[in-house]
Amino acid sequence: MTQLSEIDMLWLLFCSCLLLIMQAGFTCYESGLIRSKNAANVVIKNLVDLTISIIFYGFVGFSIMFYSLDSFSQAFHPIFNISQPSIIVFFIFQAMFCATAVTITSGAVAERMSFIGYVILSVIVTCVIYPITGAWVWGDILQTNHQASWLANLGFHDFAGATVVHSVGGWVALSGILTIGPRTGRFGKNAKPISQSSITLASAGSLLIWVGWLGFNGGSTLGFSPEVLSVILNTILGGAIGLLVGMMSAYYLYKKALVLPMINGGLIGLISVTAAADLMEASDAIIIAIIASLSIIPMTNLLEKLKIDDAVGAVPVHLIGGIIASFSAGFFVELTPEQSRSDAILIQVLGILSVGAFVFLTSFSLLWVINKFVKLRVSEEEEMLGLNLSEHSVGATNQDMIMQINENLRTGDVSNKINVSAESDSYDIAQHYNSMVDMFENLSSHKEEALKKAVFEANHDALTNLLNRRAMNAALNTQVKNMQKTLEPICVALIDIDNFKRINDTHGHDVGDNVIQYTASSIRNFVKTTDIVARAGGEEFCIIFPSTTLNETAGLLENLRDKLASFPLYTGDISISFTVSIGLTEMAPNKTIAQTLKEADIALYQAKNDGRNRLGIY
Repeated sequence: MTQLSEIDMLWLLFCSCLLLIMQAGFTCYESGLIRSKNAANVVIKNLVDLTISIIFYGFVGFSIMFYSLDSFSQAFHPIFNISQPSIIVFFIFQAMFCATAVTITSGAVAERMSFIGYVILSVIVTCVIYPITGAWVWGDILQTNHQASWLANLGFHDFAGATVVHSVGGWVALSGILTIGPRTGRFGKNAKPISQSSITLASAGSLLIWVGWLGFNGGSTLGFSPEVLSVILNTILGGAIGLLVGMMSAYYLYKKALVLPMINGGLIGLISVTAAADLMEASDAIIIAIIASLSIIPMTNLLEKLKIDDAVGAVPVHLIGGIIASFSAGFFVELTPEQSRSDAILIQVLGILSVGAFVFLTSFSLLWVINKFVKLRVSEEEEMLGLNLSEHSVGATNQDMIMQINENLRTGDVSNKINVSAESDSYDIAQHYNSMVDMFENLSSHKEEALKKAVFEANHDALTNLLNRRAMNAALNTQVKNMQKTLEPICVALIDIDNFKRINDTHGHDVGDNVIQYTASSIRNFVKTTDIVARAGGEEFCIIFPSTTLNETAGLLENLRDKLASFPLYTGDISISFTVSIGLTEMAPNKTIAQTLKEADIALYQAKNDGRNRLGIY
């Protein structure tokens, strides 16, 4: 590189500023395409990328990339030891290139890679991978006899980093994705789509990247010359065609104009002209951009099919875009006298393959080794919580609320209300949630009460609140099973109100109902709480005596019969005296419920036949 004029240095500094805006674009773009609980993690990774790219590239990478090194110590040749203004400006420009190459990986591995693991990877790319590949292609910019510039010496052409920046970043991203695996729940039988937090922010970020790209390609002329105009024209044409083709492709395939294919189409359109923006005509830029943009959706779908989780589409955009751009440059490079067009294309293919093999194998191997000592992936719990909180202690405004709701779901107790600060943006949402909890609790309470009432009414007689015949049979069935286990005696008695029809005919059904209720109440109060009392039908009642002998039961029932006969019922001005007849039997293990009830009925018939107000025993 010859000494730059003041206007050339000013242009290169201006383009460096545009490239710095590209970092802001990547921050917004990646943050918008992931969930908000991981947005702070993406922000800090992009800030770290910029820091590492300036400091580590300045101390190590720049020397490796642009100087012939006679010893290992020469690799550590800090940029602040260089005094030539042209080289300082060139370093600033190249540091922004390095930051771009590094930050491509950030979005691809978003939402599950540990911060310390990412920092280590960024240092490796800055100090080793980017400088070495850069030396192969651009090493002769400062030294014409740079011993590492073998691709440049063969005639490999990469004007503004289609391979050195974008393919390198894409290969590193792919190795990172394969090493740490997909996000939890991304693939599998119960997989659900992972939504973006803000497609608006992502779109704004892509436009900031566009601004940076003008410096990316425009500054690669390394001076302010007439060539800049055609380079920038080809750049914006490639991007605009990419936007159009991305939108049309999505509309053709999905019958909708989708935002993500459109903005990624624009980015790959920009990349597609990056390798040869200085050589091609505007018409060529349009054709290459169309070809590149058509690959976005198929490549994205291929990654989905292979279960490779690229959170922001870095591999389809940067890796594939860089390969297409570098390959197409072979059609535009100026041929030497002994060279054919196919030779030029083969040199481009050689550069693509050699850089790809070196970058992927190096990054994948180093990540594999590093993962043995430093966890590259956060735990599933940390991933679910979000890297904002787990990695950086940055809680989103709704993070506390989400954690409480998740805890309710985990424990199954969704009746717990959530508490957030009244100053939080989530306060109103939390209040609505708590109102819903109250509403569901009220509904649940009403339903529970209604269910209890329905069950009670299904098993009890409406007039006496005693068990009905269906519930009585169920109770008898339970007692039979208990008796078969314990072998303890069970007695069954049937009680019938004597001459009940005459009471009804004389005094009316209301009085008759009062007699039934009075009898039911007397029976219930007379027997033990463990005894089971039911209204068998009409004026007839049934009592089940668990763990009671026949003699004990007979004595109890005689007392009950005497009590009912001795104390008349007073209803209004009417005094009703009545008696009851009782049939008693003991349940045997070999008898059915029907047989037992039949025997009790026979005993009751015998008591009535003997003159009523009697106790009959079968």
